[in-house]
Amino acid sequence: MRELPRVTFVVPVHSAADDLASCLASITRQDYPDSLVDLLVTYSGSDPEILEAAHSAGVTVIRDVQGAAETCLDLGIERARGDIIFIVAANSGLPRTDWARLMTRPFVDQDDVFGVCAQFAVAPTDNALTRYACRLHADPFTWFVYGDASNPRYYRHASDVVEARNGYVIYGFSGRRHPYVPLEYGFGFRKRPAGYQMNECRNIRDVCRIIKVGSKIACVQDAGVYHRPVAGLGDYMSLFRKSFAGIPGRLACGVARDLRDLSVSRRLRVGLFELYGLTGILPLLDSLTMTVCEKDRAMLWHGPASIVTSWVILRQYIAGTRALGREAG
Repeated sequence: MRELPRVTFVVPVHSAADDLASCLASITRQDYPDSLVDLLVTYSGSDPEILEAAHSAGVTVIRDVQGAAETCLDLGIERARGDIIFIVAANSGLPRTDWARLMTRPFVDQDDVFGVCAQFAVAPTDNALTRYACRLHADPFTWFVYGDASNPRYYRHASDVVEARNGYVIYGFSGRRHPYVPLEYGFGFRKRPAGYQMNECRNIRDVCRIIKVGSKIACVQDAGVYHRPVAGLGDYMSLFRKSFAGIPGRLACGVARDLRDLSVSRRLRVGLFELYGLTGILPLLDSLTMTVCEKDRAMLWHGPASIVTSWVILRQYIAGTRALGREAG
């Protein structure tokens, strides 16, 4: 592929009516040729404000009011006409007008690149907690399990660099040592890659499969993507409570829900996170180290965020265990 490819932006909406307009505006401001861009919004609800925001922007809305948000996203991916599909959650945004050009560059350069990812960018209006989330690039649980492989800025510490060129880097990750990639925050992939039968790419297991079959994932260093604004610790706790809702056990958020997708060391860290978080002192020490490394006092949020996340996981684990016990009884 040497010419600019046709791209489709799929914007999954959950409950972000206030953010949807700014997200769509960041996409429509792209300097990419209009004739090569499609924009789809997927939504499983019926909030008139969300529908109005989408329709006023002239965007096609893919709805399935009987299904879940994931089902709608599948429909959006299925109906995408682009050679390249980008998933951009409604509560995020693109910080640059040349974002699409930067993110499609690996696809233009190399036919065996299947996916591209970007790292979170700090917006000028972000509060301290949102800056912490951006710089960590994951929830504390995922960061604890994946280590340097949870953040594109530190992928080089977790994997060898296979190739660095033209503003992007390709790393030599393996299946069980795969990186954490938040797919709804700007991940892009080929609609129909040669030799790989998959029209969707929505979870960590898909990333594992991509790597196992030898396809490449490129990290575009300068593109960036804005993170969902976090209003405060209560909002943060609510966000991750929803992430773990209905999942018995500890596997949720960014971590693969099947332990077989994780290396032995990562499996061990899955079971150790509650102990790490609830000690308090270990997250505090890490927060001080992060503050020095990132030169941002927002990283002091790591202590409270780790404790809250540990508590949410522990409560969900207990609730899930009780539910399984009742079903067995």
